[in-house]
Amino acid sequence: MIPFQPSIDLLNTAEAGQTVHTLVTAPMAAIGSTFIPIILTNKDTLETFRIVLYALVLPNLFMGMFIADGPLVRMAQWSSSGPTFVLRLDETGRGSEIKVQGI
Repeated sequence: MIPFQPSIDLLNTAEAGQTVHTLVTAPMAAIGSTFIPIILTNKDTLETFRIVLYALVLPNLFMGMFIADGPLVRMAQWSSSGPTFVLRLDETGRGSEIKVQGI
């Protein structure tokens, strides 16, 4: 998998300066925000669908990662057919979960 590298053209600098707190570093200031489209496959119907993550861009992270207010992945299961992930796609946590196939 190729790590996502936001182009300077896709960087929205209107949100530059927002502070993000992490567990392992001092608070970091965002240099802006970007949108990251991801194509997934529904485990039950085999239909593909797209979600778009909104992400603050932080310079000098040790690795490619997402920092979120709440968990997106609710559960991960592994079997001989490959991994399955259960995603929570709303902020209420009430019934908006979907199983997706891993790669």
